[in-house]
Parts: sequence; C-alpha cells; structure tokens
Amino acid sequence: MIENDINPKLCSFIEKERWKYPFKLTSNIEIEKDLKINGDDAVEFIIAFGKEFGVDVSKFKAADYFDSEGLDIIGWLTNLFKEKISSKKTLTIGDLVAGIKAGRLDDEVIKASQEINNR
Repeated sequence: MIENDINPKLCSFIEKERWKYPFKLTSNIEIEKDLKINGDDAVEFIIAFGKEFGVDVSKFKAADYFDSEGLDIIGWLTNLFKEKISSKKTLTIGDLVAGIKAGRLDDEVIKASQEINNR
C-alpha cells in the first residue's frame, strides 16, 4: 500500500523493519502514533533507516520524538483523570522522505518538512 509521494523502497523498509500495516502508508502517517514505534524500537528503527538510505542520523534527538517503552504508572494514573498532553514532537513518514532527500535527519530538516506539509 503505497502513496505516490512515498518512495516504494521506504515502504518496503518500514514493512521489513516492523510489519505490513492494514492501512496505506502515506506521508502524514506518524511514526509513533500510527506505526506504534517507540522507545528502544524507535531508536533501532531510526539507526536502521539511516544505514539503509545513507542518511546521517547522528543529530536526531530520539527522546524529543518518542516516548519510552517502560511502564509509566504516574502517567497512566494521570491519564485516567485527564486527556494526555504530549510534549513530544511529531515525526512522520514525510519527514523520513525529507531526510532521504537531504541526506540527514535532524530538527532542521524535520521542521522544514513539516512547514511545507502544513501549507
């Protein structure tokens, strides 16, 4: 399931690293929220992405984009009483595409990608 603006090789990579999703992979799909990639899995995914596509990920700050995998009792209890407010930044498949084009994935590339997509 591939949208025209997504590199077929990127879709294959995502399915190889994770699994085949029951929905179309499009540029606005969020890596954490929609693909359910977080914590150590997210770090491993980004490193593998960098190797696969020759993208420098050395300045990518995973903690800014992904929650940890551990059990967060306080967060869980808080969410019982109010809507969860995430301070995490969003990373999309479109941002990965921008990273491939730029040869690097960092805040500058991601911000520029999201500004273009929000127009």
